[in-house]
Amino acid sequence: MPIGNLTSQFFANVYLNGLDHFVKERLRKYVRYVDDFALFSDDYTLLEEIRLAMEEHLANLRLNSCLELVLLSVVWLYKH
Repeated sequence: MPIGNLTSQFFANVYLNGLDHFVKERLRKYVRYVDDFALFSDDYTLLEEIRLAMEEHLANLRLNSCLELVLLSVVWLYKH
């Protein structure tokens, strides 16, 4: 199936639905669009733990993440 095809997006959503629930049990601020993920927390250690747990969960689905595209960063918001 070609990338970008609507059926590819549909099957990605179906296949990764379990991952969504897995992550949301551990972290409330989580967004996924097809195969792109964004996790938000002010705790860097928590993000690292969840990233490792996600990689393990993906491995059980015979998937892996592209480590060159993984970025962990703490973002500080200024409140006045």
